[in-house]
Amino acid sequence: MMEQTKAELRKQYKQKRRALTPEQVTVASAQIRKQFLNSHEYKDCNHLLIYVSQDNEVDTVEIIKQALTDDKVVAVPKVYGDHMHFHRIHGMSDLKVGAYGILEPAGCEMLHPTEGILIVPGIVFDINGHRIGYGGGYYDRYMKLHPGLTAVAFAYDYQVLPEISCESFDERPDQLLTPSEIYSFMENNKYD
Repeated sequence: MMEQTKAELRKQYKQKRRALTPEQVTVASAQIRKQFLNSHEYKDCNHLLIYVSQDNEVDTVEIIKQALTDDKVVAVPKVYGDHMHFHRIHGMSDLKVGAYGILEPAGCEMLHPTEGILIVPGIVFDINGHRIGYGGGYYDRYMKLHPGLTAVAFAYDYQVLPEISCESFDERPDQLLTPSEIYSFMENNKYD
């Protein structure tokens, strides 16, 4: 059997995600949200950089609302050409539909935090922390430029494969949370 390309895996796993029922999304998202909100990484962080979920992704909206309630500094991404920047939001009303139909911050202060948690999206992951994202390379570049942030990814169990091929420029998250597992890839254990 030939190894699938990133593009093939991306297409196949987007289709699988679209096929999830609202109940499957809700149940899995609640399990991941509970793990994340109970983690010492979350409890100890002041800044949470997080995308707004769409298209049956693991729900991040409830995490955003909880983080705002917990007085975290919450920032959401906006793309500018080849780069992505995060803008602080004070509530869901700070988000407007932008490019590609994605909710993004409107008229909010741009942040450049050197520490905190960065939530990283992905379509397919492997047990070694490699990820296939949406193909733009925005998060790979952002993680490389902000090594002090703890990168955490959320995935459904079926999105984690034994191994996927990766490129030299691919950045790995520090942690991957699924409904049934917490994978840690922290090289230097930032929290010991």
